[in-house]
Amino acid sequence: MFAKRLVEAARRIPSAFAPDLIVPMPLQRTRQKERGFNEVDLFGRPLARKLGLPYRPVLLNSNRARPEKHLLHFEERWEAVRGAFVIREGDRVDNLQILLLDDVMTSGATLDAL
Repeated sequence: MFAKRLVEAARRIPSAFAPDLIVPMPLQRTRQKERGFNEVDLFGRPLARKLGLPYRPVLLNSNRARPEKHLLHFEERWEAVRGAFVIREGDRVDNLQILLLDDVMTSGATLDAL
């Protein structure tokens, strides 16, 4: 259902900003192991399929552990994610419009870091 609603929103994106691919926020392995799934995949994969776009869940990597964000103050959130993500070696994103997906946005720090 969520992917269906996102398709409606994505189809309203002006063509000049239309995404070339969809990339989820990388989930730390320890967190995925704890949960048993990646919640962004639950709507990201169906969204990409419905839009006919590539879904690249391994394009981005988290290069260091990050503290639990709910324990951090606003400024600490920004510092905790600064430089925490890298593009997988050998991949290129030059001149691509990327639709980044995450399950929650609180301060915008993660989106900014990505």
